[in-house]
Amino acid sequence: MIEPKPRPGSTSAGAPILHFGRWYWLTGVVLAAADVLVFAACGVAAVGIWSAVERQIDPTDYLALWPMLLVFLGVSAMVKLYPGVGTHPVEEFRRQGLVITLVFLVFATGTFMFKQGPVYSRAAFVIAWVLCFIAVPIARTVVKLVCKRRSWFGYPAVIFGNARAVERLVMQLGRYPNLGLRAKAIVSADPTAPASIASIPVIDVQTLTPMLREAGKVPYALVGTEGMSREAIKHLLEGPLQSFRHVVLIPDLPLPATLWMTGRDLGGMLGLEIEHRLLDPGRRMVKRLLDLLALCILLPVFLPVFVLLAGLIKLDSKGPVLIGLRRVGFNGKIFHQRKFRTMVTNNDQVLRDALARDPALKKEWDETQKLRNDPRLTRVGKWLRRTSVDELPQIFNVLVGQMSLVGPRPITTGETAKYQELASVYTKSLPGMTGLWQVSGRNDLSYDDRVTLDAYYVRNWSIWLDLYIVIKTVWVVLTGRGAY
Repeated sequence: MIEPKPRPGSTSAGAPILHFGRWYWLTGVVLAAADVLVFAACGVAAVGIWSAVERQIDPTDYLALWPMLLVFLGVSAMVKLYPGVGTHPVEEFRRQGLVITLVFLVFATGTFMFKQGPVYSRAAFVIAWVLCFIAVPIARTVVKLVCKRRSWFGYPAVIFGNARAVERLVMQLGRYPNLGLRAKAIVSADPTAPASIASIPVIDVQTLTPMLREAGKVPYALVGTEGMSREAIKHLLEGPLQSFRHVVLIPDLPLPATLWMTGRDLGGMLGLEIEHRLLDPGRRMVKRLLDLLALCILLPVFLPVFVLLAGLIKLDSKGPVLIGLRRVGFNGKIFHQRKFRTMVTNNDQVLRDALARDPALKKEWDETQKLRNDPRLTRVGKWLRRTSVDELPQIFNVLVGQMSLVGPRPITTGETAKYQELASVYTKSLPGMTGLWQVSGRNDLSYDDRVTLDAYYVRNWSIWLDLYIVIKTVWVVLTGRGAY
Protein backbone atom coordinates (compact mmCIF):
# COMPACT_ATOMS: atom_id res chain seq x y z
CA MET A 1 0.00 0.00 0.00
CA ILE A 2 2.80 2.45 0.91
CA GLU A 3 5.45 3.13 -1.72
CA PRO A 4 8.83 4.01 -0.16
CA LYS A 5 10.08 6.47 -2.77
CA PRO A 6 11.95 9.77 -2.42
CA ARG A 7 9.58 12.64 -1.65
CA PRO A 8 9.19 15.68 -3.87
CA GLY A 9 10.60 18.65 -2.02
CA SER A 10 9.44 21.63 -4.03
CA THR A 11 7.60 22.93 -7.03
CA SER A 12 9.11 24.27 -10.19
CA ALA A 13 8.89 28.06 -10.62
CA GLY A 14 6.04 28.10 -8.10
CA ALA A 15 3.79 26.01 -10.37
CA PRO A 16 1.51 23.50 -8.69
CA ILE A 17 2.79 19.94 -8.92
CA LEU A 18 -0.68 18.41 -8.66
CA HIS A 19 -3.72 18.50 -10.89
CA PHE A 20 -6.94 18.64 -8.89
CA GLY A 21 -9.36 18.69 -11.81
CA ARG A 22 -11.66 21.55 -12.77
CA TRP A 23 -14.85 19.69 -13.68
CA TYR A 24 -15.90 18.40 -10.27
CA TRP A 25 -18.79 20.88 -10.23
CA LEU A 26 -20.47 18.54 -12.75
CA THR A 27 -21.25 16.21 -9.84
CA GLY A 28 -23.86 18.58 -8.43
CA VAL A 29 -25.19 19.50 -11.88
CA VAL A 30 -25.73 15.88 -12.92
CA LEU A 31 -27.42 14.95 -9.63
CA ALA A 32 -29.65 18.03 -9.78
CA ALA A 33 -30.63 17.28 -13.39
CA ALA A 34 -31.46 13.66 -12.48
CA ASP A 35 -33.56 14.75 -9.49
CA VAL A 36 -35.57 17.29 -11.51
CA LEU A 37 -36.15 14.93 -14.44
CA VAL A 38 -37.36 12.09 -12.21
CA PHE A 39 -39.48 14.48 -10.12
CA ALA A 40 -41.15 15.76 -13.30
CA ALA A 41 -41.57 12.23 -14.69
CA CYS A 42 -43.29 11.12 -11.48
CA GLY A 43 -45.67 14.07 -11.69
CA VAL A 44 -46.55 13.25 -15.31
CA ALA A 45 -47.00 9.56 -14.45
CA ALA A 46 -49.27 10.39 -11.49
CA VAL A 47 -51.49 12.64 -13.60
CA GLY A 48 -51.58 10.00 -16.33
CA ILE A 49 -52.56 7.27 -13.87
CA TRP A 50 -55.32 9.31 -12.27
CA SER A 51 -56.66 10.67 -15.56
CA ALA A 52 -57.10 7.06 -16.70
CA VAL A 53 -59.21 6.44 -13.57
CA GLU A 54 -61.01 9.78 -13.39
CA ARG A 55 -61.59 10.74 -17.01
CA GLN A 56 -63.14 14.13 -16.16
CA ILE A 57 -59.80 15.76 -15.30
CA ASP A 58 -57.74 17.58 -17.95
CA PRO A 59 -54.04 16.61 -17.71
CA THR A 60 -52.96 19.88 -19.34
CA ASP A 61 -54.25 21.81 -16.31
CA TYR A 62 -51.35 20.40 -14.29
CA LEU A 63 -48.77 22.10 -16.51
CA ALA A 64 -49.40 25.25 -14.47
CA LEU A 65 -47.69 23.52 -11.53
CA TRP A 66 -44.26 23.63 -13.21
CA PRO A 67 -42.92 26.02 -10.48
CA MET A 68 -42.86 22.96 -8.21
CA LEU A 69 -39.71 21.90 -10.07
CA LEU A 70 -37.94 25.17 -9.22
CA VAL A 71 -39.03 25.04 -5.58
CA PHE A 72 -37.91 21.41 -5.33
CA LEU A 73 -34.53 22.26 -6.83
CA GLY A 74 -34.08 25.32 -4.62
CA VAL A 75 -34.99 23.60 -1.35
CA SER A 76 -32.78 20.63 -2.26
CA ALA A 77 -29.87 22.99 -2.77
CA MET A 78 -30.62 24.71 0.56
CA VAL A 79 -30.30 21.41 2.45
CA LYS A 80 -26.99 20.75 0.66
CA LEU A 81 -28.07 17.90 -1.59
CA TYR A 82 -25.92 19.40 -4.37
CA PRO A 83 -23.30 18.15 -4.64
CA GLY A 84 -24.15 16.11 -1.54
CA VAL A 85 -20.67 14.63 -1.22
CA GLY A 86 -19.54 13.14 2.07
CA THR A 87 -23.15 12.49 3.11
CA HIS A 88 -24.28 9.10 4.42
CA PRO A 89 -26.92 7.45 2.15
CA VAL A 90 -29.48 7.34 4.98
CA GLU A 91 -28.99 11.04 5.77
CA GLU A 92 -29.25 11.83 2.05
CA PHE A 93 -32.46 9.79 1.84
CA ARG A 94 -33.85 11.64 4.90
CA ARG A 95 -33.16 15.04 3.35
CA GLN A 96 -34.69 14.07 0.02
CA GLY A 97 -37.80 12.63 1.70
CA LEU A 98 -38.32 15.77 3.75
CA VAL A 99 -37.80 18.07 0.76
CA ILE A 100 -40.24 16.12 -1.42
CA THR A 101 -42.86 16.03 1.34
CA LEU A 102 -42.45 19.75 2.06
CA VAL A 103 -42.82 20.76 -1.59
CA PHE A 104 -45.99 18.69 -2.05
CA LEU A 105 -47.49 19.95 1.21
CA VAL A 106 -46.85 23.58 0.27
CA PHE A 107 -48.32 23.32 -3.23
CA ALA A 108 -51.22 21.08 -2.20
CA THR A 109 -52.14 23.43 0.64
CA GLY A 110 -51.81 26.48 -1.60
CA THR A 111 -53.94 25.16 -4.44
CA PHE A 112 -56.68 23.83 -2.18
CA MET A 113 -56.82 26.89 0.07
CA PHE A 114 -56.89 29.61 -2.58
CA LYS A 115 -59.03 27.62 -5.04
CA GLN A 116 -57.89 29.71 -7.99
CA GLY A 117 -57.70 28.25 -11.47
CA PRO A 118 -58.50 24.58 -12.14
CA VAL A 119 -59.45 22.21 -9.33
CA TYR A 120 -56.63 19.73 -8.88
CA SER A 121 -57.18 16.17 -7.75
CA ARG A 122 -55.98 15.28 -4.27
CA ALA A 123 -55.45 11.70 -5.42
CA ALA A 124 -53.09 12.86 -8.18
CA PHE A 125 -51.04 14.76 -5.58
CA VAL A 126 -50.83 11.72 -3.30
CA ILE A 127 -49.83 9.40 -6.15
CA ALA A 128 -47.19 11.86 -7.33
CA TRP A 129 -45.80 12.20 -3.77
CA VAL A 130 -45.53 8.42 -3.35
CA LEU A 131 -43.84 7.99 -6.73
CA CYS A 132 -41.38 10.81 -6.05
CA PHE A 133 -40.64 9.56 -2.53
CA ILE A 134 -39.58 6.20 -3.96
CA ALA A 135 -38.22 7.03 -7.40
CA VAL A 136 -36.11 10.14 -6.74
CA PRO A 137 -33.79 8.49 -4.15
CA ILE A 138 -33.52 5.34 -6.28
CA ALA A 139 -32.64 7.38 -9.37
CA ARG A 140 -30.01 9.31 -7.41
CA THR A 141 -28.45 6.03 -6.25
CA VAL A 142 -28.39 4.69 -9.82
CA VAL A 143 -26.75 7.87 -11.11
CA LYS A 144 -24.05 7.57 -8.45
CA LEU A 145 -23.44 3.92 -9.30
CA VAL A 146 -23.08 4.79 -12.99
CA CYS A 147 -20.91 7.88 -12.47
CA LYS A 148 -18.83 7.00 -9.40
CA ARG A 149 -15.77 5.93 -11.45
CA ARG A 150 -15.88 8.91 -13.80
CA SER A 151 -12.97 11.31 -13.52
CA TRP A 152 -15.26 14.30 -12.97
CA PHE A 153 -17.46 12.66 -10.32
CA GLY A 154 -16.85 13.62 -6.73
CA TYR A 155 -15.07 16.54 -5.10
CA PRO A 156 -11.28 16.58 -4.66
CA ALA A 157 -9.90 16.46 -1.14
CA VAL A 158 -6.51 16.99 0.47
CA ILE A 159 -5.72 14.67 3.38
CA PHE A 160 -3.62 15.73 6.38
CA GLY A 161 -2.12 13.30 8.88
CA ASN A 162 0.52 10.69 9.55
CA ALA A 163 1.00 7.66 7.32
CA ARG A 164 -1.18 5.30 9.36
CA ALA A 165 -4.13 7.67 9.71
CA VAL A 166 -3.89 8.71 6.06
CA GLU A 167 -3.80 5.15 4.78
CA ARG A 168 -6.97 4.32 6.73
CA LEU A 169 -8.71 7.38 5.29
CA VAL A 170 -7.65 6.60 1.72
CA MET A 171 -8.86 3.00 2.03
CA GLN A 172 -12.20 4.14 3.43
CA LEU A 173 -12.76 6.65 0.62
CA GLY A 174 -11.86 3.98 -1.93
CA ARG A 175 -14.26 1.53 -0.32
CA TYR A 176 -17.14 4.00 -0.47
CA PRO A 177 -16.81 5.95 -3.76
CA ASN A 178 -20.48 6.94 -3.50
CA LEU A 179 -19.46 9.43 -0.82
CA GLY A 180 -17.97 11.46 -3.64
CA LEU A 181 -14.71 12.48 -1.94
CA ARG A 182 -11.59 11.94 -4.04
CA ALA A 183 -8.20 12.08 -2.31
CA LYS A 184 -5.86 14.09 -4.57
CA ALA A 185 -2.96 14.91 -2.27
CA ILE A 186 -1.60 13.98 1.15
CA VAL A 187 0.10 16.54 3.37
CA SER A 188 2.46 15.18 6.03
CA ALA A 189 4.93 16.88 8.34
CA ASP A 190 6.91 13.64 8.70
CA PRO A 191 10.20 13.96 6.77
CA THR A 192 10.44 10.16 6.53
CA ALA A 193 7.02 9.79 4.88
CA PRO A 194 7.00 7.99 1.51
CA ALA A 195 6.56 9.72 -1.85
CA SER A 196 3.06 8.33 -2.23
CA ILE A 197 0.42 6.36 -0.36
CA ALA A 198 -1.98 4.28 -2.46
CA SER A 199 -0.69 6.15 -5.55
CA ILE A 200 -1.61 9.54 -4.04
CA PRO A 201 1.31 12.02 -3.88
CA VAL A 202 2.63 12.96 -0.45
CA ILE A 203 3.91 16.51 0.07
CA ASP A 204 4.88 18.60 3.08
CA VAL A 205 3.33 21.79 4.38
CA GLN A 206 6.10 23.93 2.85
CA THR A 207 5.43 22.44 -0.57
CA LEU A 208 1.72 23.10 -0.14
CA THR A 209 2.24 26.82 0.53
CA PRO A 210 3.00 27.79 -3.12
CA MET A 211 -0.01 25.70 -4.09
CA LEU A 212 -2.55 27.43 -1.87
CA ARG A 213 -4.02 29.30 -4.81
CA GLU A 214 -4.73 25.98 -6.49
CA ALA A 215 -5.52 24.16 -3.26
CA GLY A 216 -8.00 26.88 -2.38
CA LYS A 217 -10.13 25.54 -5.22
CA VAL A 218 -10.26 22.18 -3.46
CA PRO A 219 -13.35 22.35 -1.24
CA TYR A 220 -12.48 19.57 1.22
CA ALA A 221 -9.67 18.89 3.64
CA LEU A 222 -9.72 15.70 5.72
CA VAL A 223 -7.57 15.60 8.84
CA GLY A 224 -6.71 12.29 10.50
CA THR A 225 -5.76 13.39 14.01
CA GLU A 226 -4.40 9.99 15.08
CA GLY A 227 -0.95 10.50 16.60
CA MET A 228 -1.11 14.29 16.23
CA SER A 229 -0.30 16.61 19.12
CA ARG A 230 -2.69 19.37 20.13
CA GLU A 231 -0.13 21.92 18.93
CA ALA A 232 0.10 20.29 15.50
CA ILE A 233 -3.69 20.29 15.09
CA LYS A 234 -3.91 23.92 16.21
CA HIS A 235 -1.15 24.88 13.74
CA LEU A 236 -3.04 23.24 10.87
CA LEU A 237 -6.37 24.83 11.82
CA GLU A 238 -4.83 28.30 12.04
CA GLY A 239 -2.63 27.82 8.99
CA PRO A 240 -3.10 25.71 5.82
CA LEU A 241 -6.64 24.57 6.65
CA GLN A 242 -7.86 28.18 6.46
CA SER A 243 -7.74 27.82 2.66
CA PHE A 244 -10.37 25.06 2.49
CA ARG A 245 -14.10 25.64 2.50
CA HIS A 246 -14.83 22.36 4.30
CA VAL A 247 -12.56 20.85 6.93
CA VAL A 248 -13.44 17.43 8.36
CA LEU A 249 -11.60 16.29 11.49
CA ILE A 250 -11.45 12.52 12.09
CA PRO A 251 -10.84 12.32 15.86
CA ASP A 252 -8.50 9.77 17.43
CA LEU A 253 -11.17 8.61 19.88
CA PRO A 254 -12.70 5.16 20.57
CA LEU A 255 -16.10 6.28 19.28
CA PRO A 256 -18.50 4.05 17.31
CA ALA A 257 -19.73 5.30 13.93
CA THR A 258 -23.04 7.09 14.45
CA LEU A 259 -25.33 9.25 12.36
CA TRP A 260 -26.64 11.02 15.44
CA MET A 261 -23.53 12.68 16.83
CA THR A 262 -23.86 16.44 17.26
CA GLY A 263 -21.25 19.04 18.05
CA ARG A 264 -22.06 21.16 21.11
CA ASP A 265 -20.61 24.49 22.22
CA LEU A 266 -20.31 24.18 26.00
CA GLY A 267 -19.29 27.71 26.90
CA GLY A 268 -16.48 27.76 24.37
CA MET A 269 -15.56 24.10 24.90
CA LEU A 270 -16.30 21.56 22.16
CA GLY A 271 -18.53 18.65 23.12
CA LEU A 272 -19.77 15.69 21.09
CA GLU A 273 -23.28 14.52 21.92
CA ILE A 274 -24.23 10.93 21.01
CA GLU A 275 -27.97 10.28 20.98
CA HIS A 276 -29.17 6.73 21.74
CA ARG A 277 -32.55 6.97 20.07
CA LEU A 278 -33.86 3.53 20.99
CA LEU A 279 -33.64 4.46 24.67
CA ASP A 280 -36.39 7.03 23.99
CA PRO A 281 -39.80 5.39 24.79
CA GLY A 282 -41.54 7.83 22.45
CA ARG A 283 -39.45 6.79 19.45
CA ARG A 284 -39.92 3.11 20.27
CA MET A 285 -43.69 3.71 20.36
CA VAL A 286 -43.56 5.37 16.93
CA LYS A 287 -41.62 2.38 15.56
CA ARG A 288 -44.22 0.01 17.01
CA LEU A 289 -47.13 1.99 15.54
CA LEU A 290 -45.49 1.93 12.11
CA ASP A 291 -45.10 -1.86 12.40
CA LEU A 292 -48.81 -2.25 13.19
CA LEU A 293 -49.79 0.07 10.35
CA ALA A 294 -47.70 -1.97 7.90
CA LEU A 295 -49.26 -5.21 9.19
CA CYS A 296 -52.75 -3.87 8.45
CA ILE A 297 -51.66 -3.67 4.82
CA LEU A 298 -49.56 -6.84 4.62
CA LEU A 299 -51.68 -9.43 6.44
CA PRO A 300 -54.62 -9.48 3.98
CA VAL A 301 -52.13 -9.84 1.11
CA PHE A 302 -50.05 -12.61 2.67
CA LEU A 303 -52.75 -14.84 4.21
CA PRO A 304 -53.60 -16.58 0.88
CA VAL A 305 -49.84 -17.04 0.31
CA PHE A 306 -49.53 -18.71 3.73
CA VAL A 307 -52.23 -21.23 2.81
CA LEU A 308 -50.55 -22.07 -0.52
CA LEU A 309 -47.09 -22.49 1.00
CA ALA A 310 -48.43 -24.62 3.84
CA GLY A 311 -49.87 -27.02 1.27
CA LEU A 312 -46.58 -27.25 -0.64
CA ILE A 313 -44.60 -27.96 2.54
CA LYS A 314 -47.01 -30.72 3.59
CA LEU A 315 -46.87 -32.36 0.16
CA ASP A 316 -43.05 -32.20 0.00
CA SER A 317 -42.07 -33.81 3.32
CA LYS A 318 -43.37 -35.06 6.65
CA GLY A 319 -43.45 -32.73 9.62
CA PRO A 320 -45.09 -29.49 10.82
CA VAL A 321 -45.63 -26.52 8.54
CA LEU A 322 -44.28 -24.00 11.06
CA ILE A 323 -41.38 -24.22 13.47
CA GLY A 324 -40.47 -22.09 16.47
CA LEU A 325 -36.82 -21.24 17.02
CA ARG A 326 -35.64 -19.99 20.43
CA ARG A 327 -34.21 -16.49 19.97
CA VAL A 328 -33.04 -13.62 22.15
CA GLY A 329 -35.39 -10.64 22.07
CA PHE A 330 -35.72 -7.18 23.58
CA ASN A 331 -33.94 -6.86 26.94
CA GLY A 332 -32.70 -10.45 26.57
CA LYS A 333 -36.16 -12.02 26.79
CA ILE A 334 -36.43 -15.40 25.00
CA PHE A 335 -39.15 -15.89 22.36
CA HIS A 336 -39.95 -18.39 19.60
CA GLN A 337 -39.29 -17.08 16.11
CA ARG A 338 -41.87 -18.46 13.67
CA LYS A 339 -40.74 -19.71 10.27
CA PHE A 340 -41.93 -22.09 7.58
CA ARG A 341 -40.18 -25.42 7.99
CA THR A 342 -37.42 -25.75 5.40
CA MET A 343 -35.54 -28.73 6.85
CA VAL A 344 -36.08 -32.42 7.38
CA THR A 345 -37.43 -33.35 10.80
CA ASN A 346 -34.19 -35.08 11.90
CA ASN A 347 -32.09 -32.08 10.91
CA ASP A 348 -29.84 -32.14 14.00
CA GLN A 349 -28.65 -35.67 13.26
CA VAL A 350 -28.21 -34.88 9.57
CA LEU A 351 -26.08 -31.85 10.47
CA ARG A 352 -23.89 -33.77 12.93
CA ASP A 353 -23.26 -36.52 10.40
CA ALA A 354 -22.44 -34.03 7.64
CA LEU A 355 -20.02 -32.02 9.80
CA ALA A 356 -18.30 -35.20 10.97
CA ARG A 357 -17.75 -36.33 7.37
CA ASP A 358 -16.63 -32.99 5.89
CA PRO A 359 -14.01 -30.81 7.68
CA ALA A 360 -14.53 -27.95 5.19
CA LEU A 361 -18.24 -27.97 5.94
CA LYS A 362 -17.51 -27.91 9.69
CA LYS A 363 -15.17 -24.94 9.25
CA GLU A 364 -17.85 -23.05 7.30
CA TRP A 365 -20.40 -23.80 10.05
CA ASP A 366 -18.05 -22.74 12.85
CA GLU A 367 -17.28 -19.43 11.13
CA THR A 368 -20.75 -18.36 9.99
CA GLN A 369 -23.34 -20.70 11.57
CA LYS A 370 -24.62 -21.06 7.98
CA LEU A 371 -24.02 -23.55 5.15
CA ARG A 372 -24.15 -22.59 1.50
CA ASN A 373 -25.16 -26.13 0.55
CA ASP A 374 -27.11 -27.21 3.61
CA PRO A 375 -27.84 -30.99 3.58
CA ARG A 376 -30.78 -30.49 5.96
CA LEU A 377 -32.94 -28.56 3.47
CA THR A 378 -35.96 -30.12 1.77
CA ARG A 379 -36.73 -29.50 -1.91
CA VAL A 380 -39.35 -26.86 -1.14
CA GLY A 381 -37.15 -25.60 1.69
CA LYS A 382 -34.33 -24.69 -0.72
CA TRP A 383 -36.73 -22.54 -2.73
CA LEU A 384 -38.19 -20.97 0.41
CA ARG A 385 -34.70 -20.03 1.62
CA ARG A 386 -33.59 -18.69 -1.75
CA THR A 387 -36.66 -16.45 -2.06
CA SER A 388 -36.72 -15.62 1.69
CA VAL A 389 -40.45 -16.40 1.96
CA ASP A 390 -39.71 -18.85 4.79
CA GLU A 391 -39.47 -15.69 6.93
CA LEU A 392 -43.09 -14.61 6.31
CA PRO A 393 -44.61 -16.22 9.45
CA GLN A 394 -42.50 -13.83 11.51
CA ILE A 395 -45.25 -11.34 10.75
CA PHE A 396 -47.11 -12.96 13.66
CA ASN A 397 -44.07 -12.36 15.90
CA VAL A 398 -44.30 -8.71 14.87
CA LEU A 399 -48.05 -8.68 15.57
CA VAL A 400 -47.57 -9.76 19.20
CA GLY A 401 -44.63 -7.41 19.74
CA GLN A 402 -41.79 -9.96 19.88
CA MET A 403 -40.18 -8.68 16.67
CA SER A 404 -40.18 -5.64 14.41
CA LEU A 405 -40.32 -5.46 10.63
CA VAL A 406 -36.81 -3.97 10.70
CA GLY A 407 -34.19 -4.67 13.34
CA PRO A 408 -31.05 -6.63 14.17
CA ARG A 409 -30.79 -10.29 13.19
CA PRO A 410 -32.51 -12.67 15.65
CA ILE A 411 -29.82 -14.67 17.49
CA THR A 412 -29.72 -17.75 19.70
CA THR A 413 -28.71 -17.71 23.36
CA GLY A 414 -25.46 -19.41 22.38
CA GLU A 415 -24.58 -16.59 19.99
CA THR A 416 -24.71 -13.87 22.65
CA ALA A 417 -21.18 -14.85 23.73
CA LYS A 418 -19.92 -13.96 20.24
CA TYR A 419 -21.42 -10.49 20.61
CA GLN A 420 -19.37 -10.00 23.80
CA GLU A 421 -19.80 -6.42 25.10
CA LEU A 422 -22.10 -5.63 22.15
CA ALA A 423 -24.73 -8.04 23.50
CA SER A 424 -26.11 -5.25 25.71
CA VAL A 425 -26.33 -2.99 22.65
CA TYR A 426 -28.12 -5.70 20.65
CA THR A 427 -30.89 -6.23 23.21
CA LYS A 428 -31.90 -2.55 23.16
CA SER A 429 -33.95 -3.24 20.01
CA LEU A 430 -36.53 -5.78 18.89
CA PRO A 431 -35.09 -8.29 16.39
CA GLY A 432 -36.24 -7.68 12.82
CA MET A 433 -37.66 -9.65 9.90
CA THR A 434 -35.18 -7.70 7.82
CA GLY A 435 -32.23 -5.61 8.83
CA LEU A 436 -28.98 -3.96 7.90
CA TRP A 437 -27.03 -7.19 7.58
CA GLN A 438 -29.64 -8.69 5.22
CA VAL A 439 -29.29 -5.77 2.79
CA SER A 440 -25.49 -5.59 3.11
CA GLY A 441 -24.58 -9.07 1.90
CA ARG A 442 -26.65 -11.46 4.06
CA ASN A 443 -25.00 -14.88 4.31
CA ASP A 444 -22.00 -13.73 2.27
CA LEU A 445 -20.86 -11.66 5.27
CA SER A 446 -18.58 -12.93 8.01
CA TYR A 447 -20.05 -13.36 11.48
CA ASP A 448 -18.03 -10.40 12.80
CA ASP A 449 -19.48 -8.22 10.02
CA ARG A 450 -23.00 -9.21 11.06
CA VAL A 451 -22.31 -8.32 14.68
CA THR A 452 -20.90 -4.95 13.62
CA LEU A 453 -23.92 -4.20 11.42
CA ASP A 454 -26.38 -5.15 14.17
CA ALA A 455 -24.63 -2.82 16.61
CA TYR A 456 -24.52 -0.06 13.99
CA TYR A 457 -28.27 -0.38 13.41
CA VAL A 458 -29.14 -0.09 17.10
CA ARG A 459 -26.87 2.92 17.59
CA ASN A 460 -28.11 4.68 14.45
CA TRP A 461 -31.80 3.77 14.40
CA SER A 462 -34.24 6.19 12.84
CA ILE A 463 -37.43 5.92 10.80
CA TRP A 464 -35.36 6.92 7.78
CA LEU A 465 -32.89 4.10 8.35
CA ASP A 466 -35.82 1.67 8.55
CA LEU A 467 -37.31 2.99 5.29
CA TYR A 468 -33.89 2.80 3.64
CA ILE A 469 -33.53 -0.84 4.70
CA VAL A 470 -37.06 -1.75 3.56
CA ILE A 471 -36.42 -0.33 0.07
CA LYS A 472 -33.08 -2.16 -0.17
CA THR A 473 -34.74 -5.38 1.09
CA VAL A 474 -37.07 -5.40 -1.91
CA TRP A 475 -34.06 -5.28 -4.24
CA VAL A 476 -32.12 -7.95 -2.30
CA VAL A 477 -35.11 -10.35 -2.28
CA LEU A 478 -35.71 -9.86 -6.02
CA THR A 479 -32.05 -10.54 -6.83
CA GLY A 480 -31.61 -13.33 -4.27
CA ARG A 481 -28.25 -11.89 -3.25
CA GLY A 482 -26.61 -13.84 -0.39
CA ALA A 483 -29.67 -16.07 0.12
CA TYR A 484 -29.11 -19.76 0.87
